[in-house]
Order: sequence, then structure tokens, then C-alpha cells
Amino acid sequence: MFFTQLAEQFPDANLKFTVMGKNGKITVGILPGVSELNIRPVTLTGTPEEIDTQIIELLKPVIDDNREIISGIEEQKADLKRIQEEQKKKAEEAKNKDKSKTKAATKPKKETAAEKKKRLEAEKKKKEAERKKQEKAAEAARIEEEKKKQVILF
Repeated sequence: MFFTQLAEQFPDANLKFTVMGKNGKITVGILPGVSELNIRPVTLTGTPEEIDTQIIELLKPVIDDNREIISGIEEQKADLKRIQEEQKKKAEEAKNKDKSKTKAATKPKKETAAEKKKRLEAEKKKKEAERKKQEKAAEAARIEEEKKKQVILF
């Protein structure tokens, strides 16, 4: 009769039972089947008749509490999974956004005619300055060489 009532009233119950008997009395330990929750077991001691008449009523609040706890944990797990997926999606979006910025930054910009003229003039001035620098260096080397010759002649 007990298991029939249990199955009817709590069709999705997950319970572990231990039964010990001594001197005409029994002790029944009932532990919810979800071990990672650290829920204290319910322990009943009495004659088989006493336990049989009271066990369903005593289990009802325990099973209901455990359902709420398990439901809350399942909701938290679902929330955590949803948050992790959102974070992963945001990270991927940021990564893709950075890639598109990098691509845009590395694409050569088309020059306007005025910009091209300015660039060519700057390059020309730079080459001219480099040429003058080389000429000055060559002139300085030539003068230094002549000074050496004059020192040798005296």
C-alpha cells in the first residue's frame, strides 16, 4: 500500500530508503536521490504499523521542499548557461568587429589628385634634401682630402 500511495502522490519522486529493524521496531531513513544537494535525510522510528500510517504524510513536505530546491537549481543552471552563451556571443561579435576594423585600417586609401600632388612634392623635397646632404658630405670629404695633401707637402 505504501509504494502505491507514493507512486500516486509523487510520481516523479527520487528517494533512497534504508530500513533497519530491532526489537519489533523499525527505523526508516529516507534520503532524496539528489546527492549533490546535501539534503538531510528523514529518519522515522516506530512499529511497522505506525510508520506505515504516517510515512506518506511525513514525506509530503520533504518531497515538496526538495522539488522546489531542485527546480531552483535547474533554473539557476539554465540561467548560467544562457549567460555563458550571451558572453560567448558578445566575445565573438567583438572579435569580428575588431577584425573588420583591422581590415578597414589596412585597406589603402584612395588618394585624391591634390593629395597625390602633395605627396609627390614632399618626396621630391626629401630626395632633394638627401642629394644636398650627400653633396655636402662629398664636399667635406674633398676638402678634408686637400687638407691632408697640404699637410704632406709642408
